[in-house]
Amino acid sequence: MDKESFNFETAQQFIENEFKNIVITSLSEFIKIPNLSPSYDPTWQTNGNQEKAANFLINYANNQGIKGLKAELIETKGRTPMIVIEISAQNSSKNYLIYGHFDKQPHLEGWYEGLGPTTPVIKGDLLYGRGSSDDGYALFSVLASIKAVQSQNKSHGRIIILIEGAEESSCEDLNFYLNSLNDRIGVPDLLICLDSGCLDYETLWITSSLRGY
Repeated sequence: MDKESFNFETAQQFIENEFKNIVITSLSEFIKIPNLSPSYDPTWQTNGNQEKAANFLINYANNQGIKGLKAELIETKGRTPMIVIEISAQNSSKNYLIYGHFDKQPHLEGWYEGLGPTTPVIKGDLLYGRGSSDDGYALFSVLASIKAVQSQNKSHGRIIILIEGAEESSCEDLNFYLNSLNDRIGVPDLLICLDSGCLDYETLWITSSLRGY
């Protein structure tokens, strides 16, 4: 992408509008799906919540009008599903790999009155509910960013997005899927993990060590 001709202020406004007009509503619907991570849900293989959450995200991705996007759900018996989204390169030879997860931490008790794990509520600038920040925002954020780039008709590399369903259970299926998708992923020029923390929203924070890696 030609950085000099890319208007970052326009992109920022585009993404802010995406969140205001599209993302918050869809993320709120995602919160309503009780797709707990397998370690906290002994019936995860039969209750259909993982598939419901994954298909919700895939349908969202397919409806964003992103050029060159193909989304699929990969399922292997006894393992959590994996969302794989591939976006073809636009005038670039770069290869990007982006990671996130859609499984949620346990519901737990002690929510304030009017709040709950599957009840999306906006208070001030915050959206409450399980999965609103960890890690439900991941796919919505990256797709909004790609739309912002394409809206300015700028080039970008090939993008592989992996959204797994067992991160809160120690990523028990991630290595299996990475190995099975190795040829398809190729060698990334850039890896982005959309599941980390930052100290403020005015700075780009780079995580140099995550879980010992």
